[in-house]
Amino acid sequence: MEFKTTTEAYLKLSRKVREQGLLEAKTREILNVNFVLADPSQNLLLLRKNWKWAFQEVFDRMSSVLGYDAYNPGLAWKYRTNWNKKLQKEGGTFDYSYGEHYCHQVGAAIKLLKKQKTHREAIITVWNKQYLLDMSQYQRRPCTLQLHFLIRSKKLHCFVYMRTNDLVNLLPYDIFHHSFVQFFIA
Repeated sequence: MEFKTTTEAYLKLSRKVREQGLLEAKTREILNVNFVLADPSQNLLLLRKNWKWAFQEVFDRMSSVLGYDAYNPGLAWKYRTNWNKKLQKEGGTFDYSYGEHYCHQVGAAIKLLKKQKTHREAIITVWNKQYLLDMSQYQRRPCTLQLHFLIRSKKLHCFVYMRTNDLVNLLPYDIFHHSFVQFFIA
């Protein structure tokens, strides 16, 4: 499936989940969903969402890439009222932050792609094997597994692999955040 805008993707995927999604526990899900956002600059959902959180989260994720300390918990959690409870459960810092994973990998991906435009190994990994091996030690684990970057026909493509995605609460933000990393690397 290819969509022109995040709004189109959100509306059509919502309809698809509603009509075709199978109930698994308390979740209606569709497996193996793949889609393309034809123009990554159309990455904002034109519906009312918590954009203060989204922009702060981009800053929190990218601050270490820009030379600041990767800080956890950052400030984005202050814009999501239910995240204060999660932060307290996790002892004052989150069990993971994207900034901690991005801090060295984004620069390495850029360096790799500059060195060889056809490289296939510019992969940013968010998943840590400890999330699987020591599950009881973590309240939460990242939904994003990897971001894979390829340059083809003089365009940077970003493939995002996720283990799960909450369509209603997180998909619009995930599209925004991942396309921001794509723009930064481009």
